[in-house]
Amino acid sequence: MKKLTEHLNKNKFGLFLVFCILGIMLATQFRLTRQMPTTFSSERAALLARQVEAAEKKHKELAKEVESLRQKVANLTEEQGHLRTYQDTLTKYQILAGTLAVEGPGVEVTLDDAKKPLTAEENPNLYVIHDEDVLLVLNELRAAGAEALGINGERVTAMTEIRCVGPTILLNKTKRISAPFVIQAIGNPAALRNSLMMPGGVYDQLKDFITISIKTSENIKIKAATPPDYKYLKEGRG
Repeated sequence: MKKLTEHLNKNKFGLFLVFCILGIMLATQFRLTRQMPTTFSSERAALLARQVEAAEKKHKELAKEVESLRQKVANLTEEQGHLRTYQDTLTKYQILAGTLAVEGPGVEVTLDDAKKPLTAEENPNLYVIHDEDVLLVLNELRAAGAEALGINGERVTAMTEIRCVGPTILLNKTKRISAPFVIQAIGNPAALRNSLMMPGGVYDQLKDFITISIKTSENIKIKAATPPDYKYLKEGRG
């Protein structure tokens, strides 16, 4: 009986020890189970915070770069506007100087020596074209608003001289041309033609001595003149 009692006491102690170990294990497992999500959440939150901070930094850098590029675009646009203005001004001066080929509507005036047979009493010199006949037409066209002029393909500029050299006309110092003379003028076709055809005007003054014809055109082309070689001219200060 005593042995049985001792045996039961040993078993109780063993069970008690087993329960104690089991309780400790359960408590440890419970504590670990509670701690693990908290640890993972903290690390994830820290990681996300670092990512957000890096993204905000990158966003600020990109925003600064965008602003810099926007300012460069604005500066380039402004410079492009200035360049376009300079280019327009340069083109206008090139046209006025005659150093740029031009085209547009206008008139063509053809002058030629008289074709009719002359009598012995008539002076043949009156029935051939002279430089003053060409100048008469050019001056009338200029007065009527011609914006560009040419003769037989040669550009007439403010520096162009026109003078007779035998049966030919010399212009732009080196260009010698002969009749028929085709004078081209770019401008309002109706205004140019009406100015030449007005009663007592250029046409009436020339038609009885030389051959003159006038026609309007929607597309007259006049080539550029060779720029003069200035040896003495320079920009003034006044």
